[in-house]
Amino acid sequence: MTLLRSRPGRLTTLIASLLLLPAVAVAQSDLRETFDQGVALLRSGDREAALAEFQSVLAMDPSHEAAYELWKSTSHDVWLDLLAESGRFELIGKRLMDLASAGREERRDDADAVDALLNDVFGTDAIARRKAIITLGSQHGEFAVPAMVPILSDQVDGDRRVLAIHALTEMGSSVVLPLIQCLKSEDAFLRRQIAYTLGYIGDSRAVPALAAAATGDGDGGVAKAAANALSRVGGNSDAVAGYLIQGDLYRGTDPKVVGPGMRSSVVWSWDRSLVKSGTPAYLYDDKLAEAAYYEALVIDPNNLAARVGIAESAAAQAGALETRSAAGVDVGDNEAAVSASLLAASAAGSDALDMALGRALDISDETAAAVLCRLLGDTGTERTGSLQRALSARGAVASEAALALGHIALRTGKAADTDAVEALSHSAGRKIMQVAAIIDDNEQRVNVLRNELEGRGVLVRAWSSAAVGLAAIRRAPGFDLIIVSDMPAGLTAHQVFGDLRADARMESVSLLVVADDADEASDLYGDWTSGVVTTSDLSAFDDALSGEMTGDRARAQGLAVRSAQLLADLSASPVSDLSKTQGRLAAALGGNDEVLVPLLTALGRCGDGTVVTEVTAVLTDSNRSEGARVAAAKALTGIFTRTGSAGQETTAAILETATQADSAKLRMSAATALGRLELDAETRASVLSGLRSSASE
Repeated sequence: MTLLRSRPGRLTTLIASLLLLPAVAVAQSDLRETFDQGVALLRSGDREAALAEFQSVLAMDPSHEAAYELWKSTSHDVWLDLLAESGRFELIGKRLMDLASAGREERRDDADAVDALLNDVFGTDAIARRKAIITLGSQHGEFAVPAMVPILSDQVDGDRRVLAIHALTEMGSSVVLPLIQCLKSEDAFLRRQIAYTLGYIGDSRAVPALAAAATGDGDGGVAKAAANALSRVGGNSDAVAGYLIQGDLYRGTDPKVVGPGMRSSVVWSWDRSLVKSGTPAYLYDDKLAEAAYYEALVIDPNNLAARVGIAESAAAQAGALETRSAAGVDVGDNEAAVSASLLAASAAGSDALDMALGRALDISDETAAAVLCRLLGDTGTERTGSLQRALSARGAVASEAALALGHIALRTGKAADTDAVEALSHSAGRKIMQVAAIIDDNEQRVNVLRNELEGRGVLVRAWSSAAVGLAAIRRAPGFDLIIVSDMPAGLTAHQVFGDLRADARMESVSLLVVADDADEASDLYGDWTSGVVTTSDLSAFDDALSGEMTGDRARAQGLAVRSAQLLADLSASPVSDLSKTQGRLAAALGGNDEVLVPLLTALGRCGDGTVVTEVTAVLTDSNRSEGARVAAAKALTGIFTRTGSAGQETTAAILETATQADSAKLRMSAATALGRLELDAETRASVLSGLRSSASE
């Protein structure tokens, strides 16, 4: 039994407090007071009342900034107490700390705050200096480096320069990435100071850059400083090998390079000064990997592994962007940057693309593999081992591999492989279903929801545990609808909805709350969800399931359309034979017009009498569009051109369409199909009489 079930008085109070909340973020004083009350109750031993207070804090939906202020002004021991309590206390503590972490990140890039702290760093008070350095490292890190670079390049004031190097050394790993970029400065004196500093910090991420400077910098002083720094840090003195290893570590999200505290919201470059570019978390690792591979390629233009890495990391970025875009997420300015990376990957060469595909398959990176298949389809000239592996994979990867092989066959004038054609047919005919998730421990209620949704053709997955359900949804975000109990087991509904709303991939997903009391649930969660369902009123499903396809369904539909169109193109090829797959093509005729019309085109070119029944069913289906029915008539015309015959029932059905259809274009198309049939004289005369009679009516 959850806390809210056992404390109805508390629930009433919580409802009232939520109704009085303003539209803007909750007042910091209210948040502080409620949190402190929870802490006091917890320490007095009243765990149930304490938990209610902490749940109220989450119900206030604190902003990142508010959570950060709460975290900053709370003793570290309090957070340890929450985490040590485990269970729901631990989950609440982690949620608040996650929000605070986001708030801290938003405040890191504050030039005025950095300048104020640097005044103390270069002041005469040693205690203030020490405190300022600690604050710079913990609250600003890499964002303090641009303000310190001019001091490092100052050849006059040696004392300030030494203090700056000392401060950067104390700040440690958080400043390493922008410092590495400073090794590209035109100022040899600055490069020398940077090399010294990186040597003192000792972060292994600087090893390839130091190795490159030690062997390739035109200034002897810089090369010597870099060599000394490299000996301090340790590591591979081969810069190319070092960059390749580093790129692989970033691609594999290895904790050596992207461990706790190492990820950022920006990537750094050098263009006469340090330049920062905002980068979302889902692109960060691959952006750094791509940069490392490029560094290797600059040093060794003949290096195939560098080209492979560039292609793989660019494809991974494109795949991540496509996943979010398909889910309705605004990818902002990232699309242009990723498109530029993808252009370069396209020019990496088919040998590099094929090896990159193999590497992506090795680590089960399906999004990158799918993109690489597309690139190979545009640039490849033959079936490769990696494409063969991809064709044997599952889902979108197999479909993209089949598309690639089909395009290669068309472009090179070769016959399409039978297994590729089979895979294209399977992709074109795949049934695309909506998917719903239910988080509710009320088994009877779940059964009612499941029966209703499955009756609407929706695939349903359900979990009784909120934590387990959230974890599953994060791993497979291809849901169209998520329904959450007003009192889920293990968490509060506010926590569940807050977690879902924080995931950009869920922006286009309908969120509903299921409850026994619709009015109460609407008051509590109306601003968090798009509706309420009860076992007696399921009408909210109508709007929730009526939207356009997004996410996985949208991608599957896109693959189906592309596969069907390619099959139509292959059917026109003089060297590709699709007749062996005509049965599968005919079985896929239940799709929408985007898929149906090209499949009918293909059947018109490769089909025989075995598929006439299915094609005729489309022609005579008044619920189908005019375009689909005309395409069916044209397909029959092509089939009859080769076979010349049809059964009496088929002939009668086509004649009925030719004489009774509302569309003149459809009637003409059906009549043309009849004209291709080899009919005996009596049947021919009967057909002509029927057509003449319909024209005179």
